[in-house]
Amino acid sequence: MYLYIEKARNDNIITIEELEGFRKLMDEYNVAVRGIKLDKFDFDKLHKDIKKELQKELVEEMKEKEKQQYRSQLCAAYGTLHRN
Repeated sequence: MYLYIEKARNDNIITIEELEGFRKLMDEYNVAVRGIKLDKFDFDKLHKDIKKELQKELVEEMKEKEKQQYRSQLCAAYGTLHRN
């Protein structure tokens, strides 16, 4: 497609060959797009899967945050105990 557009842009002439080539590419594109059917996708399942993944990520983030806070508390307590 780029080739046909650039040829027309460079010489300011749109030839029958360029039109036919462009039309052929657009027809191939339309056939390919029509071959993909949205009803093949189960959007409810996709939504549930995404929700499940996000919940897992949130739990992992919360666990990591708790670990960091606990480590900080232990370091502060150990540092205080160790100095006495």
